[in-house]
This record gives sequence, C-alpha cells and structure tokens, in this order.
Amino acid sequence: MKSLLEVSKSRLMQAVSDEHPQTIAVVIACLPPKVGAFMLERLPPERQIAILRRVVNMEEVEVETLETVESEILAKISNQDSFKFEGTSIAAAILNETDYGTCRNILENLDQDDPEMVTNLKQEIHLQKSLKSLADEGRITINY
Repeated sequence: MKSLLEVSKSRLMQAVSDEHPQTIAVVIACLPPKVGAFMLERLPPERQIAILRRVVNMEEVEVETLETVESEILAKISNQDSFKFEGTSIAAAILNETDYGTCRNILENLDQDDPEMVTNLKQEIHLQKSLKSLADEGRITINY
C-alpha cells in the first residue's frame, strides 16, 4: 500500500469514509500510525470501535487482497470530482498565523457581511489556540 502514502490524508479519508469497516481497518493497519489516527478520529464513534476491533483481530491478509484494496481506493481517488475542505478550520489556522492587526481587520470586515461566519471562525481560532497551548505544555499530543 505504498502508493497510498503519496495521497493526502484528507483525500484518502474522503475515499474510504464510506467503505466497510474491514476495508478501512486493512488500510489503516498498513499506514503509519499518525495517518491511521487522523482517519480514525474523523469517523463516528461506532465506526471507530468497529474498525479498531477489526485491526486488533487482524492476523493475516493476503497480498492479493491488499493490492485489490489499494487499487480500488486509488481508482476511487482518481475519480473524485471534488475535494471536501474543512474551510473554517483552514481559515482559522491561517488567521492564527497572521499578526493580530491583520486578523482583527479581516474579522471586523467579515463581521459586517456575515456575523455567523465570524462567530464560527472565532470559536475555531480559540479552539486551535487552546489546543496549541496544551500541546506546548506537554499535556496533549497533536497529530497532523
């Protein structure tokens, strides 16, 4: 499954999210743990449990099965007409990297047209800053 390592985590997640839990278990078992964690975290709790249970119980998978799963996922990725972005999170991360004045100016101008968007952005900015602070203190680990 080496070629799946060349696919972004988000695109890979989008491609496998509706697959059977066994298929997802095989995929995440073949990827680095950080990628598997990224994917698992984005699934509903009941699917997380079903998938992890399958990973734990996995003992052996035939090479032919691995190759089939890999080629089907790659085909699915190449046939994707669009890519789903987590826009609010991306925008908040970008704003967190700007200086205070730029961030404030952008949020104030956006607030005139779309106060709800600004509220959502502020919540996400605060969440990201809080998580970063906890990570800096060593209280949590953030996997990107």
